[in-house]
Formats: sequence, C-alpha cells, structure tokens
Amino acid sequence: MKRLWKTVPPCLADTLGFQAVMSNTEGLGLIDDCSKYKPLDKMPKRAGEKPGWEQDDHRGGRGFGGGYASKHSFASGGRHHGDGGCGGRGGKFSDVRVVESDIKEEDVIHGTEEKMLQAFAGNVDLYNPSFVIVSTAPVSSMIGTDLDAIAQQITEKYGIPAASVYLDGQRDYLYGISLTLEAIGKLVIKKPAAVLPDSVNILGYNSIDWSGDAVEDLENWLSETGYSIVSRWGVREKTVNLERAASASVNLVLNIAGLRLAKWMESQFNIPYVTAAPFGEKQCSRILDSLKNKQALEMPKSSGEPEALVICEQLQAEAIRSWLLQSGYKSVRVCSLFEMDKCLMQEGDRKIIGEDDLAEQVNFPGLKLVLADPDYQFLSKRDVPWIPLPNNANQAPSQRIENVSLVGSKLDAWLQNTFRKAGIS
Repeated sequence: MKRLWKTVPPCLADTLGFQAVMSNTEGLGLIDDCSKYKPLDKMPKRAGEKPGWEQDDHRGGRGFGGGYASKHSFASGGRHHGDGGCGGRGGKFSDVRVVESDIKEEDVIHGTEEKMLQAFAGNVDLYNPSFVIVSTAPVSSMIGTDLDAIAQQITEKYGIPAASVYLDGQRDYLYGISLTLEAIGKLVIKKPAAVLPDSVNILGYNSIDWSGDAVEDLENWLSETGYSIVSRWGVREKTVNLERAASASVNLVLNIAGLRLAKWMESQFNIPYVTAAPFGEKQCSRILDSLKNKQALEMPKSSGEPEALVICEQLQAEAIRSWLLQSGYKSVRVCSLFEMDKCLMQEGDRKIIGEDDLAEQVNFPGLKLVLADPDYQFLSKRDVPWIPLPNNANQAPSQRIENVSLVGSKLDAWLQNTFRKAGIS
C-alpha cells in the first residue's frame, strides 16, 4: 500500500521517455504496443525560429540546438527531399519517430513478431531511419516477444542497425530515456581514430525537462569556455555526430538519465565523465574545473536534520541544494520520484516510492522550506514556505509551470527573485 499513488498526478512513463529520445534522432522506434503515440508537445517555439530541417546546424546557436520535441519545431510527416537533409541514410526529424505494432487481444496468444515486422515494413520508406530501436510496452512485456530476433531480422533484411530495450510502462520516463540512450550508444558509436582535445559529449538532455533556451545557454557557455561539442544525447542530433561520440575527451552528464551511457562509454572507450547539472554560477565554475581535470565533481556536503527539502530530478536538485547551502542553509535533503544514483546521494536523501512516503517527507519536523512540484503541496500539513518547481513530467498537473533556463547564473537570479517574491530571507 505504501507504493500507491492516489491523488498525485502520475509522471510520464518509461515508454514516453523512449519516444522522447527517438523523436529527436534520425532513427526509428518500433514499439510493441496498442497505443498511438502522439507528439510530446511540451515546449513553446522561440520567437523567429525556423521549423524542422529548415534550421541551420551550427554548435552553440539555435539550429539543431533547439532541443525540444514539439510540433512547432519539427517538419511534419514524410521524407525530406532536397539538399541538406539530416545526414545518415537521408532520414529527417519529425513529430513522432515511433511506430507501434497495434497489438490486439489475439496477439497475446499468437505472438506479435510478424505484426512488428509488418509495422516496420509499412513505415521504413516513410522515415528512412539510420538505425532502429525496438521496445516492449505494458502488454507485450508480459508475453515474452523476442525483440532481439526482430532487431536481427530488420538488420539482415534492410541493412539497418537495430537493437532492443525492454520497457513495461511501469517505470518513470527518465528510466526509459536512460535505457534508450544506452541502447543507441551501443549500436551506433564507432571506435575513434583520435581523441579531440577540449571536446565534450553532453549526455542526458531530454526534451521533457530541457527548454530550448536552456540547451542554447549551456552550449554557449561550453563554447565560451573553450569546449567543442562532439555530440548531444537526448535532444535533436544527427546520427553522424552520435557515431563519433567516442572521439570526445570527456562526457558531461547533466541529467541522471545520461549516467548509464556515460558508464558504458567509460568502460568501452575510457572516456571520463563529470556528473552535474550546470545550474548556478558557482556550480558551473566547479564543473569547468572538473572537466579540465577529468575528475568527479565534489559537491558541498549536507548532514543532519534537514532545514530545506528539494524534490525533483536528482542532479537538478543537487544544484539547488548547493545554492541553498552556500546561501546559509545548514542541511538540505534531496528526494526524487524518478531515477536516482545511490553513489550521488548524501545522508538523508531518498528515492520516494509512494504517496505516503512523499507526505512523510514534506511534513518532516523542522523543515523551513520546500522546493517541489506545486501538485504535492496539498500533502503538507504544516505552514512551510513552498517554492514551486517546473513539472512538465507530470501528465495531469493542476498547476502547469513551464521550464525556464537555470543554466549558470540564471539559477541564482531565479531563486533570488522567487525568494524575494515569497518573502523568504
């Protein structure tokens, strides 16, 4: 009963994390599901931005750095005929690059392998993918469809690299993003001819949590500090750039969903990685030192009974905790309803597993401040100041808060302004 969610809106499922990744690639997601996948239309278009493939591709600017899955930012349907394109096999970006098998009741008995292959055959010319990732979904995860065999048949018949991930719709979207990024990396990354000095891969972007402005701010910051970007994992990127990711000298993991891929790349190509969200001026300074030294980031330590509670994605919460500690709070607890890495957790941090657990955390004795999704606030029985955080991962939030860029000093400015409006010293 402790794991029940009764009134808090559910977050996006792992299969939608799979969709968010695949729709930002030149690949194609093939999922064994009855659901029809629609655009994750979360982010607004920025003023003056061109649609889809009409944008220029240059690092640090707009172009493919738009970084969000939205019907406003992609050309719709079909294949792009003309010069430029998007590299790879001639494919292009579109609203949804996921094709479903349209599983029926009788398929639970007879199997879905043929339906999956038929679904792919009917769409391969439309999407012209440079690679394919095959996935299960809630129903198909229970009937044991052999995804590896399907992926192998696609590769043998069409000459397109294919791999599989096993999702069941029961985990959060960051888990789905994590497995999908790792599967793509294992499938497409090539052994480098040489390592490029002062170069970086950005791992863990995702179009649900990251606004286009945040993507642009981060890439401009890296460019200004002397780093070239080899590839970006989670926002719109060409396959040719993903293929050459092993030539980077270091990986920057800015969301917990990129950590699985970073660990695999370290084991395969000996690429060190730095794990931290680049939010806050002092945080960015520490990240830059870690990138130069190719060493793990040392975060300010928190211990004792918490004065403040931060509930959101783990690395974002860590950056907010760092800001609070340097602003005078002695102890800050980080919690998340999503994926968390135990090695990055500090004393008192915890993965929230249900609504009762969430209620216990927001009512912890001695709390002076909570920063979290406003849809959790009704669980609080105490008069504690509450700073609302963006909540695009929730499917039916009562209070929609759009993402804002918190990169660099923008976190400092946002928190200072928010505290001033709330009358918090």
